[in-house]
Amino acid sequence: MNDHRKFQIDERGQLIWDGQPVVLEQRFTLGWWELRIAGLASIAALIGAVFPIGIHFGWW
Repeated sequence: MNDHRKFQIDERGQLIWDGQPVVLEQRFTLGWWELRIAGLASIAALIGAVFPIGIHFGWW
C-alpha cells in the first residue's frame, strides 16, 4: 500500500492526488423547503435544550 506516494503539492500549494486536484471545499445551496425544514429543526433543537434547563431552575 504505497498510495500515499500519489499525493503531491503543486507550485500554487494545491493538494494533488494521482494527478488530479483534491476538492477540499464544495459549496451548495438549500432550496426554499430545505431552509424552512432546517429552521424548524433548529428551533426544535433549541427548545429541546432550553426546556430541561428551565425545569432545573424552576422556571416552569
